[in-house]
Amino acid sequence: MFSLLVASFAAEAQLDRSMKAPGWDPKPQMHAIPPAYFNEHAVMLFQSETRDYKYEGKDVTLYSTEHTLIKVLDRTGIESFNQIPVPFKDGQTRVDSIKARTILPDGTTRDLKYEMLYVGGQSLFFALDGVEKNAEIEILVKYKSISSYFGTIHFQHRMPVLNTYFELNYPKEMTFNTKGYHGFPSGTEQIVGGHKQVKIYVPNIPALQDQQQSFYDLYLMRLDYAIDHYSSRGGYETGEPFTWDKFAQRLYNRFYNLGKDDNAAVGKYLTSLGIHGGETEAEKIKMIEDGIKTGIVEYSMMLGRTRDNNNLDSIITRKSATSEGMVRLFCACLKVAGINHELGMTTNREEHLLDEKFVNWAPLEDYVIYFPRQNKYLAPNEAFLRYPELPHTMIANKGIFCKTNPDAGFAIGSETPSSGAIIRKIPAPAAAYSKIDQNIGITFNDDLEPEAEVTYSYTGYGAADLRTSLAEANAEGKKKIIENHILLADKREKIVKYSTVNEAFNSVYTKKPLEIKATVRVPQLMDKAGTKYMFRIGDVIGSQNNMYDTHQERILPVDIDYPSTQTRTITVYLPAGTKVLNPEALRVHAAHEDRDDGHVTSYFNSDYTLVGNKLTVTVTEAYNQLHYTVYEYPNYKKVVNAAADFNKVSIVLEPAKTTRPVKKAKVKVAAVNTPTKHA
Repeated sequence: MFSLLVASFAAEAQLDRSMKAPGWDPKPQMHAIPPAYFNEHAVMLFQSETRDYKYEGKDVTLYSTEHTLIKVLDRTGIESFNQIPVPFKDGQTRVDSIKARTILPDGTTRDLKYEMLYVGGQSLFFALDGVEKNAEIEILVKYKSISSYFGTIHFQHRMPVLNTYFELNYPKEMTFNTKGYHGFPSGTEQIVGGHKQVKIYVPNIPALQDQQQSFYDLYLMRLDYAIDHYSSRGGYETGEPFTWDKFAQRLYNRFYNLGKDDNAAVGKYLTSLGIHGGETEAEKIKMIEDGIKTGIVEYSMMLGRTRDNNNLDSIITRKSATSEGMVRLFCACLKVAGINHELGMTTNREEHLLDEKFVNWAPLEDYVIYFPRQNKYLAPNEAFLRYPELPHTMIANKGIFCKTNPDAGFAIGSETPSSGAIIRKIPAPAAAYSKIDQNIGITFNDDLEPEAEVTYSYTGYGAADLRTSLAEANAEGKKKIIENHILLADKREKIVKYSTVNEAFNSVYTKKPLEIKATVRVPQLMDKAGTKYMFRIGDVIGSQNNMYDTHQERILPVDIDYPSTQTRTITVYLPAGTKVLNPEALRVHAAHEDRDDGHVTSYFNSDYTLVGNKLTVTVTEAYNQLHYTVYEYPNYKKVVNAAADFNKVSIVLEPAKTTRPVKKAKVKVAAVNTPTKHA
């Protein structure tokens, strides 16, 4: 459905190379917009991006120009553009010039000066003031950077774009490929005035809005471009094509070019980690990972490109490394320790799924190591994840892996290094891997005020996310994080006490669930209604997201971070003689079945047993599938809404005419499950 929608707009795309993007008009005029856009908050009148590759001496430099003009139509549009981001790619980019201005409805033009630029985080912004309804905001930025022959450009936004222009210019010795996604057209290479060019014009790109539980960036209309090959400037030699095999070979050369000093330093380092040769492969992997991730600090910005940045002896001595330095140390340790492994790279699946049929190296940003004998993976740059955990952005995606000397078996670092590419599908763990359990015991005092003993237990991604938050926080921040995970407490002072178990990051503790145990007063869950009481038992599981909003047609498919299961066991010890008048309200069920084979991909189920004065409610929820099409969305949202429905359930209690004080029962508490990002 989404593909058909964007394809209908792509059909309007014109590849007319005479179509020229507007320049910077010294006397700008206000623009009218079609009536179809009157209800928008803002409209992009045009966006233009030009990328020029030029020879400068022996090197090739990339010159880029970005030019946009936006009309704001109401207060929301104005607030959305009270600052303008300035494109600033990375430390290898130099901004050559910036022009920015606001054009008011009365024709007044306000130029934005360099002194109005400010830094927010790692970004540059122009701050705007005095913008009015129907004003236009224009920005033109030119920058140059060290040449990369691969790129991805997004052309769709949360507002419609009336006109889109793209140009890719490069010397005639080069050959590029381009591919459009989600309805954006692919370009065609042409010879123009002694150089080559790809030129694309697209009118009327529709706005794409965020929708719950979807990876927004992944579905934007975009263009990927990549060099295929190039020849010498004289045209006498033909270069090799830029294939996945070539990528793997470069990966090998970058990380496995070790000298004698490197091997000696790594050998001593492995000994310091306690590795002497008698350990199993799995034991060595864990010891190396624990040693590097707890003993070497990774810093993100390179302070000068010197040899010491990736020199292994220097890294080990000063206990710090760049991102690539960390990967280099991992590879060297695994090689010297004799551990069969394959280094690879993958993309962030929330933004870009690897397309093996289009060789674009640009989106490959995340390093990953595969162990063939273990059939498991390791993320070398994730300080707070432990083998075999990977960031959820890597799973259910493909990666390009470096297979070294495949004919000779594992012979990494041999005299004649040879490497080919293996494209692997990185699997997602089963839902049972990421499990959140809640075990809740409810007792009442003489005034029928409830108190809860709870245990929240996390494994897999739930545990990794929480451990990361706790590790990065100071003492006060850590306290707030734990208190926020105690879902029963409407106020912090209601928490009588709490404790945590298995917080540490290492291969021993990460095998065990991370637990939070707490005692909480919960009088807010009980309301009196005449002679009866309403106990809001659904609130015990914490607030749940829902998908009841039907104002917007579902356009995007559903994507969740990772498969997961949740089990909540609620044990209510009722005062003697108390009756539950509506126990059937505790039974809620919804499930989604695969349309092809009928297996259950997600479900929510709650049920109860009542024996004497002991009411036991069991709530189970699971999401076994990562991706649901728009066709599957109606049944999927029933599962999500079932959890929200249970959250609203109250049971009606009718106490005995004479209620005796109830002794507080000792409750054995197990684990708890907090709502995940996708549930």
